Amino acid sequence: MGGRFGARPPPTPPLPLPPARHRFFNTNNLWLHLPKLKAALEAAGGALALPLIKNKKTVNPRDAATPAVYQLETAMGAAVALFPDAGAVVVPRSRFAPVKTTGDLLLVRSDAYAVAPDATLAPTKPPPAAVTLDGAYKLVDALDALIPSPPSLVGCRSLRVRGAVKFAEGVVLEGDVLVANDAGGAPPTLVRGTYRDSVIVLPPAPARAPAGDGVPAAAVA
Repeated sequence: MGGRFGARPPPTPPLPLPPARHRFFNTNNLWLHLPKLKAALEAAGGALALPLIKNKKTVNPRDAATPAVYQLETAMGAAVALFPDAGAVVVPRSRFAPVKTTGDLLLVRSDAYAVAPDATLAPTKPPPAAVTLDGAYKLVDALDALIPSPPSLVGCRSLRVRGAVKFAEGVVLEGDVLVANDAGGAPPTLVRGTYRDSVIVLPPAPARAPAGDGVPAAAVA
């Protein structure tokens, strides 16, 4: 068994993850048989030969204009390739709510998940929505500022947000929804309401002035 890490391939083209080939996703939980680990460490001279990951970042992760640096790291998950009898424990999504991105965090904060009496977190209506947020939401404080009150996602299949958009309280998203701010500038606000299977472009395009009423037709946008 081997592992593949998103930080290792070059940023372009996008990393393909065909389900037929990549059937398991790491939950960051490793169970080790200590005697076998001890034997592997002794055979390797005290350190496992894990592949090196070159992770490109900036000095200040909040400012993309700061100098680029490389963080060199190894991932313990890669150690599965060093043990011939390694295996995977398949955990269904009903028992696993990954929070790797702020999109994942928004999902578990919403009504798409609920805390059960036994203190476990489970989808309210499986399967949970697929949430993809713009880079403007990459950091948690940016997510908190732009979406202080999570929208209702229990009836949502997919949500994509392009550009920075502020969500008002009381937004309900259903089906497949795209919210886009391609104009830049100050983030517009998605107002309270229910949006089903919608493409929402903010700010909305200005209304076209009607011809006539003393306005020359050539002056109409």
